[in-house]
Amino acid sequence: MASKPTRTARWATDGGATLEPSGAEKDTGWVPDDRPPARHMNFLQNTAFQWFDWLNERILDDPTDATTMVRARLGTTFGLRVGTSIASIGPLVGDLGDGLHIKNTDVAGGVDAGGDNLVIEEDGNAGLTILSGNGGAEFGSIFFADADDTDVGSIRYLHLNNRMEFTVNANLQLTLADGLTKVGIGTFVPDLGRGLHIKLGDNGIATVEPEAEELVLENSADCGMTIASGSTSLGVIYFADLDADVGRIEYAHTGDRMSFFANTIKLFEIGGSSTLGFYGVTTVARQDITGSRGGNAALADLLTKLALTGLITDSTT
Repeated sequence: MASKPTRTARWATDGGATLEPSGAEKDTGWVPDDRPPARHMNFLQNTAFQWFDWLNERILDDPTDATTMVRARLGTTFGLRVGTSIASIGPLVGDLGDGLHIKNTDVAGGVDAGGDNLVIEEDGNAGLTILSGNGGAEFGSIFFADADDTDVGSIRYLHLNNRMEFTVNANLQLTLADGLTKVGIGTFVPDLGRGLHIKLGDNGIATVEPEAEELVLENSADCGMTIASGSTSLGVIYFADLDADVGRIEYAHTGDRMSFFANTIKLFEIGGSSTLGFYGVTTVARQDITGSRGGNAALADLLTKLALTGLITDSTT
C-alpha cells in the first residue's frame, strides 16, 4: 500500500498567477489548436490543490493512531475513523471489538469476543434505537441467522397492536403484549388475563375470572402445571397478603405427604400409603368402626377413630 505523501498541496498561491476561465470557456472547454493561458492552467491546478488540502484536513490517516487509516470530521472533531481492524464513529478513537465501535465517551472495561462486531460505548446511559413506522403491520426487528436460515431467531416490535415478540426458528415463543398487561409464552399471542398467559393451544375460552387472571395456562388438549423439586425437598404453593404465609399447599417428598395450611396451621394432610390426618395429627389409614349398634359400643369406637384422624377431640366420659 502506498504511503501518504509528505509534501503539502501547494500551487500558484500568488493571486496574480491565476485567472478563472470565463463561463463560455467553461462550457465549451478547450478545442483543438487552443493554447490555454498559463494563468488558466494555474487556476485549475490551484483549485484542485485547494480541494486536496480540504480533504487532507477532513479525510486522512490519523498521525496520532497508527491503526486508523481514514478519518472524517464531525463538526470540529473527527467523527468517523476507518482503521485496519476496526471502524469507529464518535469523537474518540475506537478501541473495542472487531467491527464497528460507536464511542462517545470512554468506559473502563472490555467486551466479550462473542459480541464484539458492534460496540456502543458511553460513560453513562447507552442504547440503540430502531425507529420504524407505526401504521399497518410495520415493525422494528432484530434477526438472527446462520448459513442455512435467515430467521433462526428474532426480536420484533409490532406497532399496530403494541406487541414485542420473540421467535425461535420462526416460531413464536414469548410475547409481551399491551404494554405491561400481558406476557405470553408459547406459539400463540396472549389474549387472556392481565399477567402471564402460557398458551400452547386455543380452547375457545374468551375470558377468565378477574380474581385469577395473573397466570393463565391454556391448551386445546390436556393442560397442567408441574412443580419439580428434589427427592428430599418440598414443593410448595404459598398464599400471602401482608403476611408471607397466610396459607400454603405443600408436598413433602420425604414421607410422600401433601399438606394444607391456613395461617401456618396444618389443617389437613394426606400421607403415603393412603393415610390422612386433620389438625396436625399423625396421619392414619382408613379406620374400621367396630362394636354393636344396639348399645354405645359402635358410637364409642367411632368417636375414638375420629379422634385418631384429628377430626374431633373426644372429651366424652
